[in-house]
Amino acid sequence: MSTRGANFLERWTAEHLPEVVTDDPAAISDLTDQAMEAADREGIEVSEIYEEVGSVFEVIAQAMQHRDGSLPETDLTEFDLLAGRLLREANLTEAQLVI
Repeated sequence: MSTRGANFLERWTAEHLPEVVTDDPAAISDLTDQAMEAADREGIEVSEIYEEVGSVFEVIAQAMQHRDGSLPETDLTEFDLLAGRLLREANLTEAQLVI
């Protein structure tokens, strides 16, 4: 599995999401299409992104809902799981993190 797709999506959302919070499915769908077109232009297969993140629509929807950087309580468990996975992939321990 490649992390190239996830890295692209993270970079793209940081650079292209509007500074507004929205849950409008049409706006999120448009952003999803724009992200996939940008990935294609960079030679990144859509399958690489879906392998890592699953639903691009859902990733963008969540990012739009949490533009202020907050995480709802229900997302904290998912965040902890992702953080643990990233630590394992980087061969780091929690003690090695500098916050």
